[in-house]
Amino acid sequence: MTQVIDPANTFNLSTPLTSSQLVVESVEPVHTFGFIFDAVYTGGIPDEDFQGLSANIRIFGTNEEVEIIQYMAQPYREASQPVSGTVRF
Repeated sequence: MTQVIDPANTFNLSTPLTSSQLVVESVEPVHTFGFIFDAVYTGGIPDEDFQGLSANIRIFGTNEEVEIIQYMAQPYREASQPVSGTVRF
């Protein structure tokens, strides 16, 4: 899934992700990128088959990887712990 933001500003995206990749792009150049990321298990997988939710957050500027952040969600039935960050270009 890709979301392109015309004005580089604030936005929220909350969706049941059905693909393994989410890309957020800005049409205009930005000097600062801030984010809060969280993955929450919503059910439907038997306990014995459940695998932890994880993500690699890769931040690019001028087509180069600037930073990578690894995220691991809390185990099933535990309180969510989002990850946040700010990157200045």
